[in-house]
Amino acid sequence: IAQQVEPTLFETNAPEYYVEEAIRKLIAMQLQNGGFSFWPNSNSVSSWGSIYALHFLGEARKAGYAIPASVFRRGIGYLRTILFQPGNSRDIRSRRVSEWSIIQRYRMQAYAVYVLALLDKPERGAMTYQMEMYGDDLPQESRFLLAGAFALSGDRSTAMQLLPVSVRPQESERETGVTFSSSIRDNAIVLAVLADFDPDNPGVPVLVDYLSRNARTGRWGTTQENAWAFMALGKIMRRQSGGTYQGTVSIGGSVRSQLTSETMTLADDDIGGRDIEIAISGDGNAYYYWEARGIPPGLSFTEVDRGLIVRRRYLDSEGVALNPD
Repeated sequence: IAQQVEPTLFETNAPEYYVEEAIRKLIAMQLQNGGFSFWPNSNSVSSWGSIYALHFLGEARKAGYAIPASVFRRGIGYLRTILFQPGNSRDIRSRRVSEWSIIQRYRMQAYAVYVLALLDKPERGAMTYQMEMYGDDLPQESRFLLAGAFALSGDRSTAMQLLPVSVRPQESERETGVTFSSSIRDNAIVLAVLADFDPDNPGVPVLVDYLSRNARTGRWGTTQENAWAFMALGKIMRRQSGGTYQGTVSIGGSVRSQLTSETMTLADDDIGGRDIEIAISGDGNAYYYWEARGIPPGLSFTEVDRGLIVRRRYLDSEGVALNPD
């Protein structure tokens, strides 16, 4: 998808180059206990980041990339420590820790069992325990990760039991750490899991629409949001049939180009500000996007601060403000 939408990104290197570079950098951030540091050259392990890193490495291995077995062996060992920390079960049942901490533990453990199942090392005991002990209390995205773990381990029946009757986008509190939860990220997790084992679920187009409408200027707000949303939409796109349709692209009432199911780009200087009509006949779905670049005449805007305030002033050597004109 990235190569089709922005081919200039890959003029120097192919997509495979960037995946391989990411693999190399991640392996360098794995610590002795099998977990991963959040930053390079750090000795502090990040629990959620470790699951996230192993998830990426697992997806990369499925796609055919070579990754040392020792990386997975040590990583799997670390994920198991997340599941079987002493005192976790007792603390959760007795509510001896804060509600927020309990939810974070739910999220961490649900993601861990999902990635373990993805790596063909399912922890069925931990999965069953999560479902029976606090399955009803799981946030929606964690419930789907747990369902995904059952599906990946071959138990589709239990996975389907965990799914709600209807799937709708849900709002989440934004976190800047721990599990990095946000509405976009959490709904993208749900879509990614559905894309793998229940792609015909009626909630899929609803979630696709939600993610599409909430993408600001072609992207989402954080790395987690971008990665999960892009992966989820990519999995859905992979299942779409190319179709056998034909059609036309008309500009200003006149046919400009013939359209087939093959990818095409139309870039003419005279199409700005004119009516464009796309018509197709045949089987399949046609997906299109448009992009406009330039500086509009008579530019005017309203200054707005959201979260951050940044000001720039031009001064002379004496510190006196210069006229920007």
